[in-house]
Amino acid sequence: MIFRWEFDDPETVAEWKGFAHVVRVLHWRYVASDGEGSDAVSVGISGSTPLPLPVEAQGYAPFEALTEAWCIAQVTAFLDLDEVQKQLAGMLERQRQKRRLPFVEAALRARQASIQETAWPRPRPPGYVAPPPKPGEEARAAPVSSARREPA
Repeated sequence: MIFRWEFDDPETVAEWKGFAHVVRVLHWRYVASDGEGSDAVSVGISGSTPLPLPVEAQGYAPFEALTEAWCIAQVTAFLDLDEVQKQLAGMLERQRQKRRLPFVEAALRARQASIQETAWPRPRPPGYVAPPPKPGEEARAAPVSSARREPA
């Protein structure tokens, strides 16, 4: 199982007691996935964590210096991360066990097939000229495009 954090733009206060661009609220998502690619199943939770306003320079982090690690530390100070991961694991298992209606499954398969048909390498347009190789690179042959299907 793969866990990842996602953060949206925070709510800030332009100025607070001499501190500029103080983060007031962090908006986040914590996502669990059982893999990568088109067959992966993902679930997540989201939240907003209000942060205390700084009263002294020691607790203040300049907005430009904020990192993902800092944001994670602020959010996890208010969460039981082990419990959240257990909940996400349960949600992921329930999601895997869901059965789709047959017509929905057929539509998803058809959509997946159409996506694969249009996947790269795509045919080059008429008159396409490959850019010259960069200095120090070998010239590569242009990929051969498959024949186009004519409408019936």
